[in-house]
Amino acid sequence: MKKTAVLAVLAAIAAAALLSSSDDSRRDVTVLEIGGSDDGRVELVPVDAGAAGPESLAFDAAGVGPYVGVSDGRVLRWVPGERRAKGLRHSTA
Repeated sequence: MKKTAVLAVLAAIAAAALLSSSDDSRRDVTVLEIGGSDDGRVELVPVDAGAAGPESLAFDAAGVGPYVGVSDGRVLRWVPGERRAKGLRHSTA
């Protein structure tokens, strides 16, 4: 019984270490998550200038988009042909 409890604790510690080490490998890259690949997986897209996101998601009246807002206030549009998010020019007036 005691041996089983020790093994359970060791397994929990090993699982926690494994999960935290895989998370650390992504902390130095800010990403924008875009889904919709053919296999249903999420695609990670780097976002420059230290921004994080997406914080919001929208499509325009014509169904173009998605447009996403990121933490530094920019609005980005996903460009499927280029497989990247592109910043939009807009007025703050």
